[in-house]
Amino acid sequence: MEGTVEQEGHDAKQDCSMAKRLLSARQQHMQHLVKQKKGALRPFLVEANRVKRLAVMMQ
Repeated sequence: MEGTVEQEGHDAKQDCSMAKRLLSARQQHMQHLVKQKKGALRPFLVEANRVKRLAVMMQ
């Protein structure tokens, strides 16, 4: 049983950093799309902000 908590913590950190990388790539993509269509993307931006807050809480 030894080391499982540390291992899980390590895995969670890796998952979190992977999520952040995906999120930043997605945000750059979103910013590009926003320049094309401002109004239609509002729900997606709200969702992206929610995911970002989740990632921060997971730290």
